[in-house]
Amino acid sequence: MNLFQAIIAVALAGNTTLGFFVLFSNPGRAVNRAFFLIVVLMALWLGSMYLLTLAELELTTRLLVSQTSAFSALIPIGVVVLQMAILNPAVRLIDILGRLRFWLLAGLAG
Repeated sequence: MNLFQAIIAVALAGNTTLGFFVLFSNPGRAVNRAFFLIVVLMALWLGSMYLLTLAELELTTRLLVSQTSAFSALIPIGVVVLQMAILNPAVRLIDILGRLRFWLLAGLAG
């Protein structure tokens, strides 16, 4: 394991731990769920970057580069979801995702 892989592994573990602490502090609150959504998106991005460092075949590398880029495109959408959850605490997370359905489709299609 080289230094880059170690940094990604530490960031992945710390990010996931922080996300679970925030979620389990009050799982019914929309802000905590939205923060955990960002944590999941960051974990997917970091995990795909880690797998990218392990890839040896060119085809696998191309696939993982595309996957990493797709996951990174979803992170700003997660930040907007968190912002909407903070500004409208009475709104459920599923309603926020419904309002952003076109942005989610654009992020997933990219």
